[in-house]
Amino acid sequence: MRKVYDRHSTRGIVFLLSFLLFSVFRGQAATYYVSQNASGMNDGSSWGDAFLDLQSAFAVASTSDEVWVAQGVYVPGATVTNSFFLPFEAKVYGGFPGTPGQENMFEVRNPLAFTTVLSGDIQHDDVNTDGNFIAENPSEIQGENSFHVVNADGVYDSTVLDGFVITAGQANGTGGNGNGGGLVSVEGSPILENLAFVGNMAANAGGAMDLFIAGDMTLRNVEFSGNVAGGLGGAIRLRDANVIMDGVL
Repeated sequence: MRKVYDRHSTRGIVFLLSFLLFSVFRGQAATYYVSQNASGMNDGSSWGDAFLDLQSAFAVASTSDEVWVAQGVYVPGATVTNSFFLPFEAKVYGGFPGTPGQENMFEVRNPLAFTTVLSGDIQHDDVNTDGNFIAENPSEIQGENSFHVVNADGVYDSTVLDGFVITAGQANGTGGNGNGGGLVSVEGSPILENLAFVGNMAANAGGAMDLFIAGDMTLRNVEFSGNVAGGLGGAIRLRDANVIMDGVL
């Protein structure tokens, strides 16, 4: 006997399968922990076993993964061309106390209380009389610093950077390395939230941030202070960029 399939039932089966597949893939998303005080296995699996640096977490983070970063000061490497390259479609959150036993407790995060700094001070020689490891203005930068503290080239709008102070970027190189001391993005569309760009500089343009061909990028609760540029955009330079700004100071 010929079987008759109800069209609506078939649609329901397809929807159910799609939902189950989505749930499986979402369930595979991982959370990686980063803390300079971790003394365990340093495999990123918990606060006690956290990675010691962001680069290790970024190397393994992928779509839908989250990177939780404990309070502290992090630098992108040892040379001026080193930057924190945001992992594609991952969410990176700062402002955690980094206490073992508080895994999966997002509610303990407080970026104001647990300051998490991304710094371009690769030689660890910038002026730091107040002890906060934040360059309040570029005059505190000494020697060589990273051209761009953060690089968001090509990332999608599912990529998030949230809860950091970005400081001491020194874009004093040639070409593109003269733009965007704090963050540079070419054809990127990240969500940038709860950030402070402080004391970054660019010899050319975009002291804190240089955005080129950015589609649907979001800046929410982002503060700029003490950033300078030799040309356009002491804080931000936009070129062919569609940026949504909410609570930007």
